[in-house]
Amino acid sequence: MTYAISLNGNKIVVANITCAQRTLELYRDLKDLGSRDFLTTDGQLFKDGKQIGYVSYNGRVWDMDDKEMAV
Repeated sequence: MTYAISLNGNKIVVANITCAQRTLELYRDLKDLGSRDFLTTDGQLFKDGKQIGYVSYNGRVWDMDDKEMAV
């Protein structure tokens, strides 16, 4: 299984969903970004190339039905 998260127009490969969550949080904090600074594609979460959900600005993880995923 390959996971990736979309940030700033790039897909970043990560080990798992928790790493995707932490990657978004680090990106947000290091760049000192507010929610309005995020692109609509930022936080998209992929598994084996298919979008399975997204990580929101606050670090919460959601599936494609907008149900929060346990991480």
